[in-house]
Amino acid sequence: VYTIDARRISEETIGKYYPNTPMLAAAVKVSSVVDSDQFIKDMEASFRHKFGSKPGVVEGNMNAIRKSLEEVCAG
Repeated sequence: VYTIDARRISEETIGKYYPNTPMLAAAVKVSSVVDSDQFIKDMEASFRHKFGSKPGVVEGNMNAIRKSLEEVCAG
């Protein structure tokens, strides 16, 4: 059983309550459906494509992903 505080992570990294990014990262880590490094690369490319004009959004979401991956490892 793994737990993360997706609310806290999203509020700390994104600045708002958007738990979907931390939860997705945790699910990927636990399931091993894709390698964590590849997941980070793919998500960064996706966020840059969608939010290229909003670097803060990209950075916040990437920080949320990394923090979630770290916390799942610690759990």
